[in-house]
Amino acid sequence: MLKFIRMVSIKKLVTGTKELNDVRTLLFRCHFHINSEELNLLRKRH
Repeated sequence: MLKFIRMVSIKKLVTGTKELNDVRTLLFRCHFHINSEELNLLRKRH
């Protein structure tokens, strides 16, 4: 997975910074979504 992200990052750096920013926002959204899912699970447990 890390290898894939690194490959994409290198590709995006060559392609342009706009797409790199898109990838960053996408990763951030996924991370945030996972965190909110975990929070919901924790709330249900309590």
